[in-house]
Amino acid sequence: MADEKNNPDSSQDKLATLEEELKTSKPAAKNKNKPSSTSRPPTRPVRQAEKPRTPLMLWFVSLLSLTLTFAAIGAGYYFWLQWQNQQTQRTQLLDAQTQVNLRQGELERRVDATLAEQTSNMKDALSAAQAQIADLEHLVNIQAAKLNEVSGRRPSDWLIAEADYLVRMAGRKVWLEGDIRTALLMLQSADSRLQDTADPSLIPIRRLIAEDIQRLNQVNPVSVTSVALAVSGLTKLVDALPIALPNLPSTEAGATISEDAGDWRANLLRQWNFFVKNLINYQPRTAPIKPLLSEDQQWFIRQQLKLALQQAQLAVQQQENALYYQSLQRGLALIINHYDTEHTLVVQFTNSLQNLLDTNVEKSYPDAFASSQPLQDLLETRVSNAFSNKGQAL
Repeated sequence: MADEKNNPDSSQDKLATLEEELKTSKPAAKNKNKPSSTSRPPTRPVRQAEKPRTPLMLWFVSLLSLTLTFAAIGAGYYFWLQWQNQQTQRTQLLDAQTQVNLRQGELERRVDATLAEQTSNMKDALSAAQAQIADLEHLVNIQAAKLNEVSGRRPSDWLIAEADYLVRMAGRKVWLEGDIRTALLMLQSADSRLQDTADPSLIPIRRLIAEDIQRLNQVNPVSVTSVALAVSGLTKLVDALPIALPNLPSTEAGATISEDAGDWRANLLRQWNFFVKNLINYQPRTAPIKPLLSEDQQWFIRQQLKLALQQAQLAVQQQENALYYQSLQRGLALIINHYDTEHTLVVQFTNSLQNLLDTNVEKSYPDAFASSQPLQDLLETRVSNAFSNKGQAL
């Protein structure tokens, strides 16, 4: 077929020969088909000659074969690409599986190492704890033995131990609770315990206890609890305080009218003058006019005053003096700006608030008691001497 496409002259020659053969065959066929008087009719029909293929059909067949060839080549190339992709994906999956297996193995090794390290640390900690427990048991046994030996001490040593305990408790009352009165009583009790020993060597320590008592006497004696309760009592009175409202100008009385009927002209003139004068009344004001407050605004002002007092109560309990004075001053400003300062309740409330402002609630506590450390040293010395004397006697 390729030769036919490349040699068009040969295809034309073949077509010409086919046409000549058809021309020569047609008369003969016609003569054969005509019946004659002498010849018999043919028993079999004469087979007609096959029609020759036209050039259009040849071109169509060639084009179809080329199309099928290219389609087969394309399908083969497509399937080859799919096979290549599958092989690539399979390789990638194998590589990924290999990486996952490697990572899993590494993680397992790390976990095993971590568990081993934690187990070792726990064993070490357990051994250290067991050693500490053994040391503590040994110390407990020693202290128990010492406690059994303490029964042979002098009575004065017990009094010194009581005095030391009372001084320590006084320090806790001062620095943890701010209870100066109880701390003073404890220091006085400690001094009386040392006095009962009748030991002249304890006079320096008693002098230090006296200095501690004088320092506590110089602390502000105002009770923080009393101030907080006073502020709480003022908070409950806020709802009863009247809020100031603007003063409306008073209207003038009507014109005086005579009861005599003969004075009707004068009465009519007075009424006319009063009507003309008071029909339109203009009074200039230079001071700012306070607007009327709604119920919500009045409630909001009362809540602000309560909040200021509650903050002052909390501040005095927490020894925050600056916040305490600031809260009371804010409450006093609210009373002056929004309440009727001429009312009796407001005046009494303002006086109480001013008294709280004038009350000094600041307290300066000593950093430490001068008698605390000497008492501890003396007690330790007495205990060590008692044990040493006990050992020598044994």
